[in-house]
Amino acid sequence: MLANKDFSPWIRYDLHQWSSLLDERYLIRVKGKTVIYNQEEDISQIYIVKSGRVRLSYFTSEGAEKIYIFALPGAMFGEETCFEPEAQFLHAATIVDCELYCIPQDEFLRRLSQDIGLNAQVLSSMSHKIHLLMEHIRRLCFLEAKNRVAAVFVDLAAVFGVRVKEGIRVELPVIQQGIGNLINTSRLTVNKAISEFEAEGFLTAVSLYPFPVPKGEAEQNAGRNYLWSEAEETTRRHRGQILVSTMARDGDVGQAARLQVKLVCAACGQDGVLGIYANGTVYQPEFYLEAAQMMEDGSLPLLNLVWPGLYRREGGLCAYTEGLRAFGKDELEVLDTRAEPGDLRGFVLDIASYVLEQDVTLRDGETIGFSEGQKLPITRSAGIWHDGMTLKIGYPSKEEGEDENSGET
Repeated sequence: MLANKDFSPWIRYDLHQWSSLLDERYLIRVKGKTVIYNQEEDISQIYIVKSGRVRLSYFTSEGAEKIYIFALPGAMFGEETCFEPEAQFLHAATIVDCELYCIPQDEFLRRLSQDIGLNAQVLSSMSHKIHLLMEHIRRLCFLEAKNRVAAVFVDLAAVFGVRVKEGIRVELPVIQQGIGNLINTSRLTVNKAISEFEAEGFLTAVSLYPFPVPKGEAEQNAGRNYLWSEAEETTRRHRGQILVSTMARDGDVGQAARLQVKLVCAACGQDGVLGIYANGTVYQPEFYLEAAQMMEDGSLPLLNLVWPGLYRREGGLCAYTEGLRAFGKDELEVLDTRAEPGDLRGFVLDIASYVLEQDVTLRDGETIGFSEGQKLPITRSAGIWHDGMTLKIGYPSKEEGEDENSGET
């Protein structure tokens, strides 16, 4: 996945961007689990976190909590009340021992009136929070509870993840009730989702790398996406990447593939996602999300897992699959046809679907057909598009039952 921004609810900035406000006279130390202010309480200060973590949330009259954001070092909160006093509807409390800059509102406003750069920083911070609120709404409206839990793990990995030999470790104590309060579901629902992940026997890793895919590899492969004319141009803008990987400990590759797609879809919810680099090309996020909807009726999300590539050479239009090897299958190739691009694309996807849905292993010398009497030859030989061995499938001619080529180059 290619991304250039992170809009997880854990907000962290470079503390030095607020240097004009960081007067040691305003520095206070607050013990963990201390209320800074209650929702709808009049406040006359704005706060910047120097160290520790602060939770901003809303409580219902029955005591149920909905977490809005977690303010980490460099994050500012309370500033919205300087411009609209009634905007203060949140409860702020420390999670651990914190150091906070507690700046009087009149002093804050005076500094703003004198410093154009500070104005820009404050606007950027407030804009970021608006994006966060929009992302909260999107997840609550369009993601089922299990996917919202998965999205939280993506956020945690992006902010607190540390790369280890086994994958990625989140070095932050997180309680299930806290996750539930963040995504507006119960602790029992969170526990059930986590148990399902564990019971399904999956090992997942989500890693954030703050640099582009090396050597222009993503840009080059984006040019193969004939369904997205701006793929290559868009991919050039990426400045970082989130690597999502899933392994099935018990060998159920199909279920692992479904979880992989769900995690990628959850990560797509973050603002700034430009594309999904998978199966030898770069997908448009909207296409990837739409293709994943096949899972709603239990189907395998074929278009997310296998890319049907097309190219021309002297003998005609050729096609190949990219993604079958992840399932332990040979990739497919169809060579030198006179087919229309859409027809050839559908042809290789139909065979790939048959191979994966029925867990079929096609073998050299066999035939395959889509109607009684149709026998298309299968040849296993050195790949033309791919390195290694691939299966060459003969393409049918317009006359029923005949093949257009033998499958060999």
